[in-house]
Amino acid sequence: MKASARCSSLSMYVTFAVLLVAPAFANVPRVTLTANPPGPQKIGTPVTFTATVLNPPQGHTFDYQFSTTAPDGTHEILRDYNVPNSFTQATLQEGTYAISVVVRDTTHTPYFVYPPVQIRYVMQPWIPLFSSTGAVHPTASPLVALFSAPTCPAGQYMAVQFRLGSAGPVSATNALPCTPGLTENVYVAGMLQNSLYEMNWARLDASGNVLATGAQLPFNTGSIPSGVTLPNMTVLQAPPPESEAYPVIFHAPLAFPQPFVPFATDLYGNVIWYGPFPVSFTTHTEPNGDVMGIESPSWDLHQQVLFEMDLAGNVVQTTNGSILNEQLAALAIRNGQQPIAITSLHHEARRYAPNGDILVYGSRDVVSTQYQGGTQQNPVDIIGDVLLVLDPNMQLIWYWDSFAHEDLSRLATLDDTCLQGQSGCPPFNQQFQMANDWLHSNSAQFTADGNIVVSQRNQDLVLKINYNNGAGDGSILWRLGNQGDFTLVNPLQTTCSDPGVAQWFTHQHDAEFQFNDTTIDGLQVMTVFDDGNTRLAVCDPHANSRGMLLFMSEPDRQIYMEITPLNGYSGALGSAQVMLYDDGSYNTSYDNGFLGTLQSPFSQTVESDQAGNIVYAIQANGPWTYRTFRMRDLYSPPEL
Repeated sequence: MKASARCSSLSMYVTFAVLLVAPAFANVPRVTLTANPPGPQKIGTPVTFTATVLNPPQGHTFDYQFSTTAPDGTHEILRDYNVPNSFTQATLQEGTYAISVVVRDTTHTPYFVYPPVQIRYVMQPWIPLFSSTGAVHPTASPLVALFSAPTCPAGQYMAVQFRLGSAGPVSATNALPCTPGLTENVYVAGMLQNSLYEMNWARLDASGNVLATGAQLPFNTGSIPSGVTLPNMTVLQAPPPESEAYPVIFHAPLAFPQPFVPFATDLYGNVIWYGPFPVSFTTHTEPNGDVMGIESPSWDLHQQVLFEMDLAGNVVQTTNGSILNEQLAALAIRNGQQPIAITSLHHEARRYAPNGDILVYGSRDVVSTQYQGGTQQNPVDIIGDVLLVLDPNMQLIWYWDSFAHEDLSRLATLDDTCLQGQSGCPPFNQQFQMANDWLHSNSAQFTADGNIVVSQRNQDLVLKINYNNGAGDGSILWRLGNQGDFTLVNPLQTTCSDPGVAQWFTHQHDAEFQFNDTTIDGLQVMTVFDDGNTRLAVCDPHANSRGMLLFMSEPDRQIYMEITPLNGYSGALGSAQVMLYDDGSYNTSYDNGFLGTLQSPFSQTVESDQAGNIVYAIQANGPWTYRTFRMRDLYSPPEL
């Protein structure tokens, strides 16, 4: 992540007013911007920037966009237009930042936009540029440290090594490119509470060879506050030795029915990181340790928030459904299309494109008088999806509307429906008490060839759509699943009345290519969590969910499938992942995320070997878990 995205909480140096007015015009509305605490401050200090409209017209409403210009001139939107008039950030690089706010009067359309207001804020380093040892400091999280290292030459890299006590195994942060003339600062995470750690900086070459190290510095982690809601963990099956290559489990619990926060554990259930607040969908981690997610405390589109958060719990960048709807309408008009609008954000947010672009889903619904049972006399409402592609500044650049590209006459495989206010359903037309839950898309991934794969739970299908690195027309390139475009070369023997339902995934989650541009035995590898809802309804009322590895020959449209039966039926949620070991072997990890009952919910993360045998299992008692990820450390997301 570039330094400007780390500009998390700064302090005021110079303030500029939007309008300088004579006393006779003292009642003219104008905007001010202030910072708390005032600057200068040390790197990593959370600073809150607050915009105020002085002398506002009575009854008027406003929204606010906050952005920053880093010392190197890089400009970034920190939070796009939203109703709160303040934003908190914390930067990991010294220098003078220009923080700007643009205020809009949203009382009437077209909106009145006030001129930008800017303040300069100075962040100071913790150590001299050429310090030999560095320094370590606490953060707002008792399990996260801020390490400051000396400057290093261009072309080299800096990481922080840390270990429990003085004899534990050594872990390391991600290696960051050196920025000559500036100190190097990084959050250190993945530590147990109430424990003494040693850590030091390490300078590396481009091949990862250590060139120099600093002195060992002590750091004591604190206690997890009693108000943080975390589950009890139970190891059901101890891990085999090879599991230790992926010793971290990142858990993404639902914030319902209890307000659990996202958290990470070791293989034995000990907490080594947690987030500062419950999240509706914690969706992915990034190579710098940042976490992507969607928070939706209400259906107000201003509160449908896409965010990126660092390991210390600072929100570094965010946007929301309301401003994305404005951008969606504008982009449709520029493309010569009818404007469309979303009603919520849901299920996916990830930034794995090489250029930092972001994928996120929005829901939308249409009224039909000819499809899915709709007539002129009795129309039906149909809920579909819009896939949004945002640039690194979280600005909309491309979208894919399911209603424009898919067959509306194809029903959801279980005739899935939504009721007004039903859990797990987005808002839809208030004139209908029930809507057809047509797609219920739940994962999306940029592919190595510049396109996008999407998983549609209620269609029992995975689609590849023509994105073509932003120049695509959105056409469907292939359909994967029962009655799709691929043939199973090793079909199951089954007595089910519909063999395709028994053999393929149904109501699946987290369908994605592993390793993206590499292969196993010359085949692309896709993982799928097969919830199995349709299989349970059609083939076996006692069916359990399954983990699946799909070895794909895309040109031949052929699939070889490996299946792991899981111990329990997860009617929703779930994830799947390959863990590739250094010797070329692999195991798979699955999140059986929706087990138990509303009164006693739980989830299980299980690992299977290449023969499909479960070799490790751990249970989170209390939450349902949207996804879990097995990781080498908190800085190394699953190999995608």
